[in-house]
Amino acid sequence: MPRLREFRWGTWANHIADLWEEDAPRLIAVDTETTGVGFYDRPFAATVTWRRLNGELQSGYIDFESDEDGQRAELLYMMLEDTPGWVMHNSKFDLQKLQLIGALPDPTKHELHDTQTLYVLLDENRRKGLKHLAVNVLGVDDTIAVQIKSGPNKGQWKRVPKEEHKLAAVRRKLKLKKDDGYHLLPREVLIPYALKDTEFTLRLFETLMPQLEAVGDPRLLDLYREFMELKLVLLDMEADGFQLDLDYLNEVTSEYGVRVMEGWDKVVNLTGNEDLNPQSPAQILEAFAKRGVKLESTAEATLKGVEDELAGALLSYRGDKKIHTTYLRALQEEQRDGIVHPNFNDDAARTGRMSSSAASNN
Repeated sequence: MPRLREFRWGTWANHIADLWEEDAPRLIAVDTETTGVGFYDRPFAATVTWRRLNGELQSGYIDFESDEDGQRAELLYMMLEDTPGWVMHNSKFDLQKLQLIGALPDPTKHELHDTQTLYVLLDENRRKGLKHLAVNVLGVDDTIAVQIKSGPNKGQWKRVPKEEHKLAAVRRKLKLKKDDGYHLLPREVLIPYALKDTEFTLRLFETLMPQLEAVGDPRLLDLYREFMELKLVLLDMEADGFQLDLDYLNEVTSEYGVRVMEGWDKVVNLTGNEDLNPQSPAQILEAFAKRGVKLESTAEATLKGVEDELAGALLSYRGDKKIHTTYLRALQEEQRDGIVHPNFNDDAARTGRMSSSAASNN
């Protein structure tokens, strides 16, 4: 990637395509940078990395934000179409994003690899995030020494993640929050870190795949291949989505909205506190203490064992509130034309099974 004196997205994309054509790699690492994680959130860029003929890593950043005629998306499509193998970290997410902008060739005609899945098959109990694996598998030193500016340890030094520290400083300067996303960051700040992601992904594949093969159990390799096939099935299922009965959804949502309001009125009447914060354990404990009930916790298991009307009212309110907000209202907000697109987690969900969540469209 040339030094960032000015942005020449078209020139840079063509340059990286020329290098790719010269090397004709059999494997390419791909990652997308998006405005969010919802189904309809579009990628504003992609990064690619492969091994050059001399063995060195070659990476490139392809911008889609100013790609009004779709030429750079077509360029990436061509690169992927003519590269036999793809490797990604959490591949289903990136495949869906590439599909969204027309940059995804038929994945069934290519050899798909996923470094997240590889690691899960080797160790299902540890964190599987890309940055975490870069540090703990590749031995990347991602920390930097910073001086503590306040508190009892003022003047002392501590080590913090380098990328987090740099990006946090930029966000503070621009008055951004982490939840605002990466797309609002200056590109000269974002690009170097984005390029590292595909470099880490390729290096992880080169490290983890031999480890999986070295286990010596062909069933494990068969399972890995089945996981790759499953990802493509889930990709199609997510794209099709699920049809909602909107009339029924709206009716039930309204009913639960009334239940939540009635439940809250009951809690207020029992406590005499209109400003009560139901999420504050301290305020809840204080409310019970005024009723002569001393509790050490406001957890559901504790409240179920309390023979007091307030305990039952709080449990009912919490349950109705969760259903109304987390499920019903969320479905209303996420659907488009009555269709909601789920997000299947097939890489070792915490339950030990495959989990699913609806992706936000905001």
